[in-house]
Amino acid sequence: MNADDFRDYMLSFLFLRYLSDNYETAAKKELGRDYPILNGNGGKTPLSLWYLQNPDDVQEFEKQMRRKVHYVIERKEEIRYSRRVSMDEIEKNEFNLNISRYVSASLDEEIIDLNEVNEKLVDLEKQIIKARNTHNQYLKELGLLPI
Repeated sequence: MNADDFRDYMLSFLFLRYLSDNYETAAKKELGRDYPILNGNGGKTPLSLWYLQNPDDVQEFEKQMRRKVHYVIERKEEIRYSRRVSMDEIEKNEFNLNISRYVSASLDEEIIDLNEVNEKLVDLEKQIIKARNTHNQYLKELGLLPI
């Protein structure tokens, strides 16, 4: 990993941490006494536990949080723009968080049927020859040299 890659990794990591901490703080304030207190996390965060325990309230909670914390990201996948990835995939990519590792913004190449294109070209050539012959016929009637 060169210095630029390391810098990009650290900046993205720090920014994600900043967003997470701010969101966690705002959620704790919003939920008040309903904010879960964990006795050993078992791999869960207080908010993930709250989401599991309150599935009917999640949509309204996130709506409220979007009003208060303007950078809450709605979890939605869009081809060429975003997709959710697992921690396993991030680990497999050596924790590289560059977007291009996970989302390709390039368009799929158009598949060209060369036989079809060739047929169209042959047909166009026939039309050109026919049009030229008709044109030359008119020129001949006018007493002019053909093209």
